[in-house]
Amino acid sequence: MYDLPTQWHLRRIDSLQPSDCIYGLGYDSSQLTCGFYVTNFDKVWMEELDREDLSKRARELGIDGLTDEKLRLILDTLVKGIPNKVNFKQNSELVHAQVDLDFAWKFQLQGQPPETVIQFLSKLNFQQFSNISYLRYEIGQLKHVLEAKESYSRFLELNFKQAHGESLIKQYKKNNKEVIHLITNFNKQKWENEIKEEYLKSRQQDAKAANKLNLENAIACNFPARESQLPSSNKSLAKRAPTSTPISPSKRSRTNSLSLKESPKRKKIGQL
Repeated sequence: MYDLPTQWHLRRIDSLQPSDCIYGLGYDSSQLTCGFYVTNFDKVWMEELDREDLSKRARELGIDGLTDEKLRLILDTLVKGIPNKVNFKQNSELVHAQVDLDFAWKFQLQGQPPETVIQFLSKLNFQQFSNISYLRYEIGQLKHVLEAKESYSRFLELNFKQAHGESLIKQYKKNNKEVIHLITNFNKQKWENEIKEEYLKSRQQDAKAANKLNLENAIACNFPARESQLPSSNKSLAKRAPTSTPISPSKRSRTNSLSLKESPKRKKIGQL
């Protein structure tokens, strides 16, 4: 298995279950090899091409004069087109991925056995761990840069006030109210808490949008009407069942009023 791509993209592929997948295309510019991978974290589909395979597929598309530099250009173009210009179709154990550029490059991704799936997910987990470690280091360095810039900006603000007064500073804050909270003193803990809250909100919005889409798709589905069938014994009972005649509201009210009052016949007998 080649080295995995460094960039992964999320896509819902309805023909696969589970349908939430990530996919990526990676290549080695020195060896001129590439691999296209799709996984839903349950199964893995992939195709790996060496230099000979790449050259053969390019010639099938009418691309001639395949120098190493031209092959690198093709691979780089494919990687850039992967996020927005790839379409997926499934046929049995194959997942067909077509990248629509000036040419239509097709990948035929083969479903992998459990041993390869384990190897792939192991490499993917290690890659993500390395990415998280790097991001933490990068965020730490960014915080250090922000603290240095904040210290310098406070120094400049103090000297500006001494030289020109506070009127221009107040005017700037008045004209930039929407970002004024971002130029106050940087507080690490406050910033981290705000980021967590914003991230949770964005995830909730994504979940609501996904649920809404699922609901709309469910409503759009047309299900054939099916008549409920009674057993033969129940049918005969239904035929023999007496039907009741509905009583109009006016007759019902007269009936109720007579039941509440003494009937004329009973009153006459009482008078005798």
